[in-house]
Amino acid sequence: MDSFYSYLANNRKTENVVFHASLNPDPKDKLSDEQLAEIAQSYMQKLGYGNQPYLVFKHSDIQRQHLHIVSLRIDETGKKINDSYEVRRSMKICKELEHEFKLIPLKKGKRENEAPTKKIDYQAGDIKHQVGNIAKSVIANYHFQSLGEYRTLLEMFHVTIEEVKGEHNGMSYISIVSKSLAERLWFLKFFIYMLWSVFDMAYYMFNVGLSYLCYLI
Repeated sequence: MDSFYSYLANNRKTENVVFHASLNPDPKDKLSDEQLAEIAQSYMQKLGYGNQPYLVFKHSDIQRQHLHIVSLRIDETGKKINDSYEVRRSMKICKELEHEFKLIPLKKGKRENEAPTKKIDYQAGDIKHQVGNIAKSVIANYHFQSLGEYRTLLEMFHVTIEEVKGEHNGMSYISIVSKSLAERLWFLKFFIYMLWSVFDMAYYMFNVGLSYLCYLI
């Protein structure tokens, strides 16, 4: 995770710096973790992110194992990586990977929903509710072993989380602020009670009674 922060420090102007991709092999493709890692590495190399720091998560929430890849759109010098025609190039690369790793080709027109979680929609309003749903969904559907990995998963949905020690009137709290507000009103924090379901899962998962500071990004 430290490499992510060092890259971000070199460019504070570029918006949407987080890169996220999902690779979905056919359920009949019986792939080991090593093979999945090779597929992810080949995909990132072909797409132009081979020299970038990135994390790969294996996910099985849609009755098939698939990969989520998280990286950065800026390189170590702070320069934005070329993302022109990225969707088109990604589709072409996936076809190449099917041949390279002898995968079952995706049938034309076949589409399946991925994780039920959606990114934060600022225009939809009720941000607190959206953040709570995302936090619960990520805990329920993903496997992670540290707060840093949890934060990286949340960032795929434009939410990030920081560890905070302290209580407010004997209750754990979270503070929520949008990125646009943070830039103009950095001193403004809205304290709300954390949904008990989220807190309970986090408590047992991390085995400590920590509270969390969430930002929308």
